[in-house]
Formats: sequence, C-alpha cells, structure tokens
Amino acid sequence: MRTFRACLSSYIVFTVICGIPLIIGIFAAAKSHSALPLVAIAISAFLFSCFWLSRFRLEFNSERIGYASLFRPYRSIQRDTVVHADFASDTSAYESPFTFVVRSALGDELRINAKVFSREAFQHLLELGAKRSNQSLQPTAGRSDE
Repeated sequence: MRTFRACLSSYIVFTVICGIPLIIGIFAAAKSHSALPLVAIAISAFLFSCFWLSRFRLEFNSERIGYASLFRPYRSIQRDTVVHADFASDTSAYESPFTFVVRSALGDELRINAKVFSREAFQHLLELGAKRSNQSLQPTAGRSDE
C-alpha cells in the first residue's frame, strides 16, 4: 500500500500566508499591545492550517483507492470498478479548482483535492485515469475489427 499525505510545499505555502501577518503583528505589538489579537489570530490560523493539512490522506493499493480530509471522512473505491478518473469539469465553491474525480461503475465518487499532494501522488492519479482510458480503447474478447 502507498499512502500520501499533504506535501511539504503545502505546509510552506500556509506558513508564508500566516507568517506575514504574524511578523507584522509582532512588530505592531512591540509598539502597542492593541495588536496582540492580530498575533493570536495569525498563530491560530497557522495552527488550524497545519491541522487541516495533516488530515489529508490518499491511499493506493492493488485493490482500492482511498481518500480522506478534515471535512470528508475516509472513503475508498475498488480499482477494478473505476470507470472515470480525471479533473472535475465543475467544482463547488468549497472545492479546490484542482479537484480530481474518481468515479466507479457503482456510482461512488471520490473528489480529491489534488493541490495539496506531491507530484508523485498526482502522477498516481493521472496514471489511474490513463489506465482507464487505455482499457476502454482495447477490443473486446471475440470482437473482430475486420
């Protein structure tokens, strides 16, 4: 089994996003204690973003593909039932524009926020889509193309 978590670059991005207001808040708090709430908010935002990123999990094994995040409990799909694997054509206001959709023949669907994962995890998702496309192009047993 291969398990992926949010990659280091995702943590770096949120550290920068939260770190800039934190640094400004620290300088402001040194001059006036009224800026202390800004420091507390920046620290809280950083801690929440680290916790949020730590909840992302993408699993691949020979039989199943699984995904979980802070706001989506763990779900998995049988590999042999996958009929579609590609980027979402439309996303909700609460989803990343880089949402990758894996759909099974049974109607189950994994909507994966691909942006937080490493290139290796992303490559596994793309390969899953490519394998499905190649399988659909192969001739069926007993069928003649003549």
